[in-house]
Amino acid sequence: MKRFLFSLILALLALQSIAHERTTVAYAQRDSGTLYMDIYTPDKVDSSGITVLYMFGGGFLKGDKREEIEEWFKILNDRGFNIVSIDYRLGLKGANLKGLAFIKSLDNAIDMAVEDLFSATLFLINEGAKYGIDANKLVLTGSSAGAMAVLQGEYEICNGGALAAVLPQGYNYCGVIPFAGAVFDNHNPLRFATRPCPILLFHGIEDHLVPYKKIAVFNMCFGGSNEVAKVLKKQGWPCSIYRYEDRGHEVSIYGAYCAPMFIDFIESRIIGKSAATFDATVNDPASPNPAWGKEKPNALYHN
Repeated sequence: MKRFLFSLILALLALQSIAHERTTVAYAQRDSGTLYMDIYTPDKVDSSGITVLYMFGGGFLKGDKREEIEEWFKILNDRGFNIVSIDYRLGLKGANLKGLAFIKSLDNAIDMAVEDLFSATLFLINEGAKYGIDANKLVLTGSSAGAMAVLQGEYEICNGGALAAVLPQGYNYCGVIPFAGAVFDNHNPLRFATRPCPILLFHGIEDHLVPYKKIAVFNMCFGGSNEVAKVLKKQGWPCSIYRYEDRGHEVSIYGAYCAPMFIDFIESRIIGKSAATFDATVNDPASPNPAWGKEKPNALYHN
């Protein structure tokens, strides 16, 4: 109840605050068109210099970098964090969504999104200072497909993936906080070859759209938050997780609702460099519970 009241207070304060400055900048050119990022600058920047980079959800079929998210951005801006929200290519639009072809299409869509994430990161490394952004202090977050992309990006960095080769040697993010994310490896069971940055996972135990556990076929693994946390724990790498009982994919939109936990993780684990981790199972009847949260993939991928 206290967390719910804190979330409500933060949201009300954000709505009452003066709108923060938003600057839209082109960061990459693709065959499909120009990709843009929105930069939200707080009235007073937090001394930590943290910037939160967000990737929207929509199943790699749809979505928008501003859709129903600016309330959360105001909360984070009011805390003093810069926000960057990026476009990325939607690789499942027009793709084959049937049978085994869907696996190949999904793999390609994830790769495209990660490639765009890394392009946005490179842009901020080279140009971020113009906008008051230190690219060495980026915290990634995302919803659903966006959560998959940011978590996959960290997986690529930790495993020396080909997509990560565009980043400066030794570069990594300050943290990754996905809401209903997963990692896809089409050759091997999940494994992080090097220590990841601090990771905080949010996931609904009854999520049918992005798996909470894992889907494994031959050597391919599509591992959700439960599997990622299990693998990291087994390898001795730190990871924290909130597991929501009786909740499904609706957890993907819990950014504003979970702002206190999100901010606390940044302040204690990332800024404060605390080594503490946790594994929390949450039973919160007050948390948002829309009917679509229990939908299955065929409700989204039905062509």
